[in-house]
Amino acid sequence: MKKILIGIFILSSASLFAQDNKDNRVPDNVKNSFQKEYPNAQKPLWDNTNGKWHATYKDQDSRNADSYYNTDGRRIETHTAYKQGDLPSKVQENANKQYHSKYNTSRIDRPNSQPLYEIKLQSGSTTYMDANGRKRKYEDGH
Repeated sequence: MKKILIGIFILSSASLFAQDNKDNRVPDNVKNSFQKEYPNAQKPLWDNTNGKWHATYKDQDSRNADSYYNTDGRRIETHTAYKQGDLPSKVQENANKQYHSKYNTSRIDRPNSQPLYEIKLQSGSTTYMDANGRKRKYEDGH
């Protein structure tokens, strides 16, 4: 019995060490860019989908965030979960006027662009607004 338990322990340990850690496959230039832009990010989890590197983490305010990078290490965009009360006042006013149901929100930051605010309704539809509460077109590739 003792030999069986030792064997199980050894096999379990070996399988843990043999698992592929996606974080180890993230190119250095992507990791470096992320660390430079988000030095206070808490424990990013990395994934690669459709040729884009995707980090999921908590930001400095403990909000859920997702940052996307290309293989050259350039950030494509970051989505940060926001509470309705954290939205700019005009976004909040217009969203409340137009949508009389609960909704989830996030801020989308892209290099060299003004932030967008994503309004996701419980019905499944999504609207995007700029900081002035005006609807904007946006193709979310995620």
